[in-house]
Amino acid sequence: MSSNSDNTSHSSSYDFLYKPQKVPCFRQSMLYGLGGGMVLGALRFYRTRNPWKTTDVAVFSTLLFSTVSWVICRYEFHSYREQLRKSFDLQQQLEEEYPPPSLVEQDSVKQDS
Repeated sequence: MSSNSDNTSHSSSYDFLYKPQKVPCFRQSMLYGLGGGMVLGALRFYRTRNPWKTTDVAVFSTLLFSTVSWVICRYEFHSYREQLRKSFDLQQQLEEEYPPPSLVEQDSVKQDS
């Protein structure tokens, strides 16, 4: 018998822990966070030469940059999806009101037969 996890095709609410690359905005926010943390950590080390303070600044700035980047990216992602949904709804509404000529011609041919 195979395990239940091999046969399931649905995604659970904990998939983001095992597949973070599939989470929208994860990669971008981590890259911005790590880059910002490294830069601020390097600047702090250059000024103080204290590795403990440098580590604190690097970690906290990584968390700050990642969080801010995550929030901005998710906001843009959701607004884009909402705009896309509205355009699809509008397209569907227009197709119902004004069907394409090919569908009208097929209906008229079926009625004549």
